[in-house]
Amino acid sequence: MQECSWVFAIMEPITTEEPIHQRCFACGRANVDGLKLTFSARGDGKIGANFTLGDAYQGYPGMVQGGIIATVLDSAMTNYLFSQGVTAMTVRLNVQYRQPVLVGELLTVEAELIRKRGRLYELKACLFQAGCLKALASAKFMVPKDVI
Repeated sequence: MQECSWVFAIMEPITTEEPIHQRCFACGRANVDGLKLTFSARGDGKIGANFTLGDAYQGYPGMVQGGIIATVLDSAMTNYLFSQGVTAMTVRLNVQYRQPVLVGELLTVEAELIRKRGRLYELKACLFQAGCLKALASAKFMVPKDVI
C-alpha cells in the first residue's frame, strides 16, 4: 500500500475565472451547497487540496459516500487541467476504493498528468487520509471541439 507522510503544503491557490465553473459542486465558489475545494500547485508538478468532509457526506455511518469520493478525485484532475490553462470534460473515470474514508478527518487529494495526445488528456488522482491511500482514480479528459 502506498503511504503518504505529508499534508499538502498550502501554496498559491489555483483559481478559475470561468463563469461556467463557478457553480461546480466540488470547487465552485458560487455554489452554497458545494464542497468549495481549493487546489494548490506543488513543486513536483502535482496539484492538490487538504479538506475535511462532515457527516452530511456520509454513506454508511461514519464513512464518506463513494460518489462524493469520486467527485473529489474528478475535481482534482479537472483542476490540474485548469492549472495548465486547459478546459476539458471528463470522458472516462475509473475509481478504485481501497479503504473506507472516514468523515470528520483530514483528507488530502492530489492529481497529476499522465499523458497528452492531441485533445485527449490522461490523468490520475489519489486520496489520502492519516497517511494511507484510501482511493485512486484514472481518467481521460477531452477538450471539446467547440470551446466552452
